Amino acid sequence: MLDDIPECYRDIKNWPNVDESLIKEESKKTRYTRLSIAIDAYLQGTTLSDVAAIAKLSSNRFLKLLKRCLTPAPDGGIWGCRALIQGIRVKQLQRTKIFTKQDNLKAGYQGMFGRLMAMHPEIGEALRDFVKKKNGRLRLNKVTFRAMHQEFLAACKAAGVQPTEYPFNTDRQAREPLRKWLKSDLLVEQGEAWTKSVHGEDAAQAFGYQDGDGQAMRAYGPYLVWIIDETPIDYEAIYELPNPRGDWEEIELRRASAIRVRAAGVGANLASCVVLGPQPTAEDISQAIQRAILGSKTTTSTRQAYVEGAGYPVDVIPELKYAVPQLVMLDNALSHLADHVQFICLFLFGGRTRLGVAYTPQERAPVEAAFAAIARRLIHQVPGTTGSGPHDPVRRTAAVAPKDRIRVDKLTEAIDAYCANENALPAAASHYISPIERLRRQLASGALKPVYLPSTKRHPHYFCKPARATVRSNAKTGRRPHVNYLGARYSSPLLQSSFARVGSTVWIRTDFDDLRTVLLFDEQGNEIGPLQAQGQWGKFPHDIRIRKLYLRLKKKNEFGPRADDDPLACLFNFLRLKASKDRTAALQLTHIVEYLRRQADAAGVQLADEYGSWEDACNAVDTLSLLPQIDPSRPSPLPLMPAPVSTSSGSPATEKSEEQTASDRDSTKIEGNTVVQSISYSRKLVRRTIYK
Repeated sequence: MLDDIPECYRDIKNWPNVDESLIKEESKKTRYTRLSIAIDAYLQGTTLSDVAAIAKLSSNRFLKLLKRCLTPAPDGGIWGCRALIQGIRVKQLQRTKIFTKQDNLKAGYQGMFGRLMAMHPEIGEALRDFVKKKNGRLRLNKVTFRAMHQEFLAACKAAGVQPTEYPFNTDRQAREPLRKWLKSDLLVEQGEAWTKSVHGEDAAQAFGYQDGDGQAMRAYGPYLVWIIDETPIDYEAIYELPNPRGDWEEIELRRASAIRVRAAGVGANLASCVVLGPQPTAEDISQAIQRAILGSKTTTSTRQAYVEGAGYPVDVIPELKYAVPQLVMLDNALSHLADHVQFICLFLFGGRTRLGVAYTPQERAPVEAAFAAIARRLIHQVPGTTGSGPHDPVRRTAAVAPKDRIRVDKLTEAIDAYCANENALPAAASHYISPIERLRRQLASGALKPVYLPSTKRHPHYFCKPARATVRSNAKTGRRPHVNYLGARYSSPLLQSSFARVGSTVWIRTDFDDLRTVLLFDEQGNEIGPLQAQGQWGKFPHDIRIRKLYLRLKKKNEFGPRADDDPLACLFNFLRLKASKDRTAALQLTHIVEYLRRQADAAGVQLADEYGSWEDACNAVDTLSLLPQIDPSRPSPLPLMPAPVSTSSGSPATEKSEEQTASDRDSTKIEGNTVVQSISYSRKLVRRTIYK
């Protein structure tokens, strides 16, 4: 049986899934969990007898259930895990038994309408002809349901249906199934023609345009106690912003924040995130948990600063990928109290959460000590740090002009490299060997037995709380069925043809790091499929912070008219003009630019014209680490600055040497294998060369 399964379906994570948290009956939920675990074990090579014992079924019954899951579904795939829900039908009901009168006058009619239409297809053709005018145009807008029902009864008589047969032998005479057939069959078949007849060419064109694929690739998406905390970064960084004069200006940013996920008892850093925003949100906490389970998102330039064997456990130890905790320790920050974080811990992997007492950091001593160590060894060593408080003497001694501060993206890379390298260095929490080595030894000895995230939940879309939505449609504008989520419209070819779902309640799960695609579930938890953002929001990558920031500013009417024609450009230009005077706007602008740089397909995003020169100049400056050596016999590769005028008895060369010595003192070697150098002089030379 296993050899007959297609290769693409031999991993259960590729199957259509079920959000079991939406299953209301506990018995159905328990049954689904048991069967999904058994099928996952069978696909991984477990013997049939052991799998049948897990499923609490006979071997033959289990194989029939597996075959049921592989049955083709109406959406073009397989039923997958959806077929494991008790009471679900994987095949359309086809009645073959003749109706016999029951004691209950409302019983015994199931499937009778479908049997009637299958035995007498001329009834359906008569109804299709009835809604057409003589010139072939549809008149669905003028035909009332009462007239349609009367035509249906007349067609039944013409087809030879006897008065004692269905539907004449019922009080309602098939009104409800006829109404459902009009939505599910007739309107789907003739929707575009009907839209053209009722609302004109423009509405019909919009209706037909939505026949495109409209889908994106679904993103597919150690150990008992985790500690999560966040802290401000004691540094006021800068970002370089080009101005219309072809020069650069260093804009000051508001202090950013850092989120750390740490394993208690081992001292391993599981994930580290720098939040370029005023405050960390629940979505940021959710993404930190996601990185600790699914894997980190580290750039190539940052990995070059890793020492040998460094990294996060989920990336360097294969056995710990998808491992989840049993207890998550949080504090009382608003982002930790949010429903998203609590939902992930409780319903995604069945962990417990424990909220610490307010203003009591001792309960989270490991992560608080880690924050203090990185502040002492890295943050407080660089020029421009604010120290641990307003009265910290480091604030005064490290004060420098904004142009001499470190760019925030370089500081972010340094923090990430520090956390990853800390996992490969001896630590007291791991008994003075590296946390990575300690975890490997515990796995080898069997002391660490990871609890894994179910295979069906290993997608970024499951690291959020489902959002309720309603399927909507607008015939006047030619708008097919869709759902609205955070100011954008989402749909797919399957949903656009599902007129019977209009008005029904559905649930949306989204990937906070990329809102172009969401997953849709019905009220029973069955996966309907992925939906793609329509319009401009579906054309460029963006996360939830960018979307919410745009909606908040749009609500304040900051963009002017027609902002939806190019939302990213409007947001970028607004923040760019405000960034030089508002440190919060500068931080928000930095988040947008750094996010787009991390995206693989961000090259196709069209921003302002100066964004390209900004990117090229930044890359050119970053390639230089020191001033080039000047050979007097060769022409200078860069324009030289005039020598400083001496005002003392010493020679110019002597004074320059002293200036260089002072500059060298400002360039500090950071403890913890990261070196941050101030090269403002070379940056000025490179900028002048680029713009000449």
